[in-house]
Amino acid sequence: MDSKKKNRGGRPTKYKPEYCDALIEHMAKGYSFETFGASVGVWTSSTYLWLKHPKFSEAKKEGEARCRLWWEKLGMGGASGHLKNFNAAAWIFNMKNRFHWKDRIESTGHLTVSPHEYLVGLIAKKQELSEEDE
Repeated sequence: MDSKKKNRGGRPTKYKPEYCDALIEHMAKGYSFETFGASVGVWTSSTYLWLKHPKFSEAKKEGEARCRLWWEKLGMGGASGHLKNFNAAAWIFNMKNRFHWKDRIESTGHLTVSPHEYLVGLIAKKQELSEEDE
């Protein structure tokens, strides 16, 4: 029996273990996982296939945390006035799309009537109070 691995066909992978550290470094500069392939000369689809390597998958998780840290530091610098010409709207747009930020709407209670009915009731109450004052 041949001791060599059976050729599965297709191209051999371009994955290298040193790409784990390179990925973390890339993402720590604020770049996305999707752009890492371009920095090492492969398609993005290849980098997704490399996620089957446990160390590369872990590197992606660490890279995502470092990427978010980079962007949040940028936002803090801009919000505190330390960055000249900071574009807050572009930063917010990026954070919403890249990190799934949302505008939070707090609710303090539950309406049992429609908003229209609620407003009609408020207006009626206001009219009652103003009639009492007369």
